[in-house]
Amino acid sequence: VLTYYTADVVWTPPPPRPKMEGIAAIRSSYETMYTTLEPALTISIESTWATGDTARVTGRTGGKLHPKAGGEDTVVNDQFVAQLRCEGGGWRVASMEWWPAVDPPPIIR
Repeated sequence: VLTYYTADVVWTPPPPRPKMEGIAAIRSSYETMYTTLEPALTISIESTWATGDTARVTGRTGGKLHPKAGGEDTVVNDQFVAQLRCEGGGWRVASMEWWPAVDPPPIIR
């Protein structure tokens, strides 16, 4: 997963989570998620725009995060905007911001 990010990536999640900068911070977030949760997520792209070596993508992430230790699932229904950069012949996420969507979440079965 980390190969899809630039080394200087910036994540801006919704409060109270802090802004995360750099691939090490992103790695730590993924390690925590996959250690403690079983994610069942889907991503849908709503728009894309590109010029030269930069691009912007907007979309939604939906689904559930199931705690491996048991307990209630967390329903995910977020909107996002990502800025991408073409590096080494491939597109990588340079920044990502997300927030709770305002309408009902998609149904995940």
